[in-house]
Amino acid sequence: MVWIHGVTSKGFVVCCISNRTPYRFLIHTWNVGAAKWVTEEVNKLAPSKFYGNNNIVFFDGYFWFPDQNRLGVYDPVARTWDTLYVPLPNLSPYLMWITEYQGNIYLVDSVSGRGQMRVIMFRLNRLRLVWEKKKICDGLSSFISDESNIMTYGLPRDMSDIVYVWDSHINPDHPVKYSLNTRSFCKRHDGYCVESSNTNEMLHYAAWIEPPQNSGIYDFPIIDPK
Repeated sequence: MVWIHGVTSKGFVVCCISNRTPYRFLIHTWNVGAAKWVTEEVNKLAPSKFYGNNNIVFFDGYFWFPDQNRLGVYDPVARTWDTLYVPLPNLSPYLMWITEYQGNIYLVDSVSGRGQMRVIMFRLNRLRLVWEKKKICDGLSSFISDESNIMTYGLPRDMSDIVYVWDSHINPDHPVKYSLNTRSFCKRHDGYCVESSNTNEMLHYAAWIEPPQNSGIYDFPIIDPK
């Protein structure tokens, strides 16, 4: 789920997706003042597995969705759907997320090789429609989870070119901190924090938030889903 503009703005729009299958899915949007959600059914051009979990990003007036070899583009004003053929790097079929910063779309991939987990980042070249691998991320800090992704700039040096990842496949207990500079996981996990809840005994769902200043990543309690 993602929204645009402030919650009190007349242009506030909430967008989410559901009922994903290899052949179709639903897009739901809600505007301030509306009595109900508007639902659009999207039939895929070809059967494919959905990638990117629940990730949606918004920029340039459109919502962007990742799919197997495409980026779906939804216009919330015209209520139209289009797809761009942008093959995803053939690394990991499950642990991929997209995020956005100042008009650039980034793909974050967590892959396992030679018994070790690593994080790789790509940036979308919109002119060539290809994903370009980034060794570093120009000082950006990335906060990744299935439910929300945040990128920001200007954090302390030890938080730059860092990817914070919350995923139960990597670590079921807490987020991990990966340095693009050293290409390794960091022992310290201080920084921003994640609010999470257990919806059942096996799965963890979490969303990144911005905590008060001088708060560590472990200073926030686990929220009861009730």
